[in-house]
Amino acid sequence: MPKRIFVILLACVVLIPALVLAQREAEPKKKKARAETSADMMVTGKLYYPVTHSVVIPYDGVLTTLSVQPGSRVKKGEVLARYRLTPESTTKLSRRIFPAEILKLEADRIELKQKQYGLDEKRLELEGLAKQNLAPAQALERVRRESNLLDQQRVLLEKKLDQEKKMQAAELSLIDERMGIKVTADQMPTHAALLSPIDGHVSWLSPELQVGGALKAGQIYAEVSVMDPIILRALVHEIEVMQLTIGDEVEFTLESIPNRTFQAKVGRISLTPDKPQPKEPSYYEVEFTVPNPNLLLREGLRGRITFKDLR
Repeated sequence: MPKRIFVILLACVVLIPALVLAQREAEPKKKKARAETSADMMVTGKLYYPVTHSVVIPYDGVLTTLSVQPGSRVKKGEVLARYRLTPESTTKLSRRIFPAEILKLEADRIELKQKQYGLDEKRLELEGLAKQNLAPAQALERVRRESNLLDQQRVLLEKKLDQEKKMQAAELSLIDERMGIKVTADQMPTHAALLSPIDGHVSWLSPELQVGGALKAGQIYAEVSVMDPIILRALVHEIEVMQLTIGDEVEFTLESIPNRTFQAKVGRISLTPDKPQPKEPSYYEVEFTVPNPNLLLREGLRGRITFKDLR
């Protein structure tokens, strides 16, 4: 046997067992790595305020004072800003507060009473004449029918007037709640306020809220949100979502604060997948509740959520 071939065979005899041994030693490490990967899973989510209410101005005006800034804590009904109503807005508000329909119905009711008084006098007169056989029975019966019809009209009129007055009271209550206006019959309001619709924090103010600036009816000029706790939403793969339950604790980090870890709990798990596709795996929206006492966390921040020890 040539010396060169002998050397090659000897090398194979030495290396093959070594390779087999190395492979056997590496196999447990690979299994351990896969186990750790399956136990700790990470997904990306985004922070949201759970409740947000918009503050809309109902009438045109001019801003006179601004009482809050983004982050200000407010109570329901607290004044955020005050504004002066334009003359056109005052006229529109007057028509809503004191609708002409109520005045017309009041006038109609007075007219019906006058007619009723006239019919009552005529009926009494005919009844007296009928006892003396000086008036036909048909004339008395005609007056009684007209009186019954007036009674029916009066009942319908009273119902309509009562309904209009209830609507007016509801309108006054709404104006008081949304605009902070106490309306009296002898004085029309010239100023109004933007009021907080809920307890929370001012999360956004329009840059157009400048003292002396014009405010347009129907536009949103502020938002008040519940910021503590805040929620974190993420789409979770169907395999991992089946291993989650309400109340499970997780950890997450923020891209904007990479060196700090935050705690959260699973608060809601959707039962319907997001954009299901027959050939693709499904992802479900999971909502996590996050304490936010110092208002450090803000809506829109992205975070990476770590699920530990999922089995």
